[in-house]
Amino acid sequence: MTKFTPKKIAIVSEFLPHIYCGGGEIRYHQIAKRLALRGHEVSWLCMSTELIPEAIEGEQINYVFLGSKVAAPPVRTVGNFLTFIISLISHIRKSNYDLVDAQAFSPLMGAYLACIGKHTALIGTIHDVSTNSEDEFFQFRRLARAAEAVMYRLPLKNIVTVSQSTKTSLINTYGVPGKRVHVIHNGVDLAEVNNIGTKSKQWDLIYVGRLVPHKHIDHFIETCVRTGKTGAIIGHGPLEESIKCAVAHNPSIEFLGRLSSSSGVFAEIARSRALILPSTREGFGMVIAEASALGVPVIAYNCGGVSEVVSHNVSGILVPPLNIQALCNAVDFILSGSNAQRMGKAGRGIVEVRFTWEHTVISLEKAYMKALVSK
Repeated sequence: MTKFTPKKIAIVSEFLPHIYCGGGEIRYHQIAKRLALRGHEVSWLCMSTELIPEAIEGEQINYVFLGSKVAAPPVRTVGNFLTFIISLISHIRKSNYDLVDAQAFSPLMGAYLACIGKHTALIGTIHDVSTNSEDEFFQFRRLARAAEAVMYRLPLKNIVTVSQSTKTSLINTYGVPGKRVHVIHNGVDLAEVNNIGTKSKQWDLIYVGRLVPHKHIDHFIETCVRTGKTGAIIGHGPLEESIKCAVAHNPSIEFLGRLSSSSGVFAEIARSRALILPSTREGFGMVIAEASALGVPVIAYNCGGVSEVVSHNVSGILVPPLNIQALCNAVDFILSGSNAQRMGKAGRGIVEVRFTWEHTVISLEKAYMKALVSK
C-alpha cells in the first residue's frame, strides 16, 4: 500500500500503558509509535494522573492530559469521568485534528460529542462486547452496561475492532451494519521478542494480565494447586491485595506484580513452560499472541476472540469457560513429552504470518483513509 499523506491524528484512551497496562493501552502505544514513524502527527489524549511527567522522553507522540487527576488508577470517580469528557470535548473542538481514534467507553463518548458538526473523521475502537456475567465490570457495573448499550448503538460510520468475534457481537447484539466495522487484529513486537533470547525454565505456568474479576486469576491459582505445578502471576489492578493474600502461603506460586517494562514481562513468559489465560471476556487476548511469539504454548478459556489467536491443539489448548478441571487436564497434556515444544514452535509461526504490529498499522491506515473519505 502506498503511504497516504501524513495526517494530524488524535488517539483517545483513559490511561497510558505507563499507568495502567491493559491490552488496549499497549495496542495504542504500539500503534502510535509506528504512526509517528510513518510521518503522522500523533497526539494521545488521556486522563490526568499524578504518576507521570507531562512528556514521555524519547517518543514522537504528543501526550495531552485532561480532566481532574485520577488518584489511584484504574479506579476513577464520577468526577474524573465528567471532567475528562468535558475537557476532551473542549480540546477536540478547539483543535484541528484530521482524525480522532477513540476507545470505548468514556473516550469514545466524549470524542463522538466533540466531532458532531466538526470536519473531523472519527474512528470508534471497540475491543469486546459484554455478556450478562456479573464479573465483567469492576467499577460502576450498572452505569457501564447502560453506557455500552447506548454507545454501541451510536451512528458511527467507522468502527475498528480486534476480532471477528467482536464484530459478530456488534452486528447481532446492537444491529451495527457490518460494512462499518473493520477487523484489525493486534500484533506483537517481534524485534523486542527476539531480543529476549532463550531462557531457562523457572515456572511451569504463568498468568499475565490485569487483576480484575473476569480474568479469574483464582482459577489459575487453583489449577497450579491441583496439578502441583509452579506458577507466577504478573499484573496489577483492583484485586491485587486479594491475590497477594491468596498466594501468600503457597510457596509454589510467586506474585511478581507489575513489571516496569514489556521486555521484563516477555522474559518471565519465556521462563515459563505454558501460559494460562482463564478469562471469560476477551476481544483478542494480546498476551496469548505474545506468548506464542516467545514459543510458549497457551491454555485459555474459549471465549471472544481467543479462538482467532490460539489454534486449538496446534499452538495451545482451548477449554470450556469456567471449567477448572479442563484447565488441569490441558496442563497435564501440554507439559508431558514434547508437546510444549511442538505447540510453542507452531505458535511462533502463526504470529509471524498473522500478528505483527507492522501489519496492524498498515491495515489501520486503510481504515483511517476510509474514515477520512466518508467524513
